[in-house]
Amino acid sequence: MAAPTNPSPSKLDSTQILQRVMDESEDRLRVDADITIDEATIIVETSYLTDSMAIGDPVTDNILKINSDGSLDNRIYDSAGNALTSTSGALNVNSTGSSTVSGTVDTNLNGLDNWQTSQYTVGTSAVQLAATALTNRSSMSVKIIATSSTDIVYIGNSSSVTTSTGYPLFNGDSIQMDLTPSGSLWAIGTSPGQIASVLEIGG
Repeated sequence: MAAPTNPSPSKLDSTQILQRVMDESEDRLRVDADITIDEATIIVETSYLTDSMAIGDPVTDNILKINSDGSLDNRIYDSAGNALTSTSGALNVNSTGSSTVSGTVDTNLNGLDNWQTSQYTVGTSAVQLAATALTNRSSMSVKIIATSSTDIVYIGNSSSVTTSTGYPLFNGDSIQMDLTPSGSLWAIGTSPGQIASVLEIGG
């Protein structure tokens, strides 16, 4: 059997071929190739004056680029290969449209500096609790101190609250609501002399 032959032999001799692929100024071979690597360590030497390289998927342009000056192209790409952009240092985020998110996020946990307490005697007629609301109130808690275990205080959002329509609170019961200054809270009891203790917290 005859030995296989190259169907398209080069007309260049070995010296000419080496001259074509040799970069004499850098003393190295010129290489232009796609390389697939499974678990390995690879070292690539380039000249920041003349060369550039890319790591990633060149089809979608979703790649990490090393520029010719040796710096990294710090653009971030989505799955479609579109580069995410920014305006004045703020990242442009696209949801149902384009919007620019800017500013800072305060992660400090600040203690309460705006709160107050008060107490109201509740009887068989409706009484408004905290009629003069705390400035910038965001939350309101009510705790009932009843004269006996059978006494009940009912709360509602208007002066028309009754023992038939209100929300019942027994002795020792409490409730917390996100109630702004524009909201109102009223209370009525099954008998005179019930106490509603109120805590308001400002925003």
